[in-house]
Amino acid sequence: MTAFAESPSPIPPPHSYLSTLHRLPISERPRRTWAQFLNAVAFGVVFNLGCVLINVSQFVLLLPLRALHLFHFGRRLYDGGIRRSKGAFGTLLGEAYHSTYLISGRAHPMLPCDPSGVTV
Repeated sequence: MTAFAESPSPIPPPHSYLSTLHRLPISERPRRTWAQFLNAVAFGVVFNLGCVLINVSQFVLLLPLRALHLFHFGRRLYDGGIRRSKGAFGTLLGEAYHSTYLISGRAHPMLPCDPSGVTV
């Protein structure tokens, strides 16, 4: 007898739809819907705007603090600002990773799904 009971895997098995879709030649695959196209365009606009805003905030807010880097308070503010801007960019990349599954219309492998393949 084992000490631990085997629990089901948190990652659902691959859907048969995805495995058959990737075996089809590209010319025979179903066309994308308008909703998927508009989601992709909105994603591109929001992601690029987020990248630009993070970069502009680094120049406008943190570059002047770099000049005050010789003083203790300037160094502390600069280091905190850099840490937060790195965190903001990491969050943006994480959201981009999760939203690609929404754009493609596929279920995310780490989110629970019902048997029909719809994300719960």
